[in-house]
Amino acid sequence: MARRETAPENELTRLKVAQERLRQRQIVVLREELTKATERVETLRRELRRLGDHEVTTFWGKTNWHQIFERLPPTFTARDLAALTGASPSVVGTITHRWRRQQRIVTVARGKFRKVGSRRSPKRTPTPTPFSLFP
Repeated sequence: MARRETAPENELTRLKVAQERLRQRQIVVLREELTKATERVETLRRELRRLGDHEVTTFWGKTNWHQIFERLPPTFTARDLAALTGASPSVVGTITHRWRRQQRIVTVARGKFRKVGSRRSPKRTPTPTPFSLFP
């Protein structure tokens, strides 16, 4: 039986599809590696801050508190926040105070907080007072 030759257009299309599939797989692998490396860098940075090396802050930049907030569980403690960031108790207090003022968290108990859900209650609109020409 003779072997059928494929059309060059079909072969080119098949190769392009295979190349795209490999590219997508490589992207997935590299993203996973990047995530692992970023977590490792964050761990090292946190350990250096705990040991009192504040040069790490000037080298790596300031702490992204929004990113820290997103990584916290729905209920967390001040110690959890300190362990996650390596921040001092006074900085943790300042940040939790800011988040309470922004209504992002509520205090459950001393040093224990709960994230406020995205379902915020709508602010009450003031009821209009009746209009009168002469008081």
